[in-house]
Amino acid sequence: MGRDFTSQEILVQRIETYRVKNGLNYHELSSRLNLPYTTLSEIVHGKRVPRLDTVDIISGAMGKTTSELLAPAISTSLENVSVDTFSDTIRSLSDTKRDMLIVYLKMLNECTFID
Repeated sequence: MGRDFTSQEILVQRIETYRVKNGLNYHELSSRLNLPYTTLSEIVHGKRVPRLDTVDIISGAMGKTTSELLAPAISTSLENVSVDTFSDTIRSLSDTKRDMLIVYLKMLNECTFID
């Protein structure tokens, strides 16, 4: 089984996706995020762990909540899926998507739901 992704790795992946999707270089992105270029560069290259207020700034500029920005992405709908179909779907996932699913399920397992 693969390793768990850290919140910082998920954050960096989302920043990169946003940057590429919007056709931005790092200088343009840092301007859009209202962060110094060096701060953004250090975050993206793993040399700096962003403070929560920095993550809030990044998520707000990207039009997301901090939770949405850091949550693993699971795009497969599980409504009305048989156990066999679900098992086949899990087996067909790439290692990365399977790892992200495991992280998501672990996060759900730790949640407390209030009715």
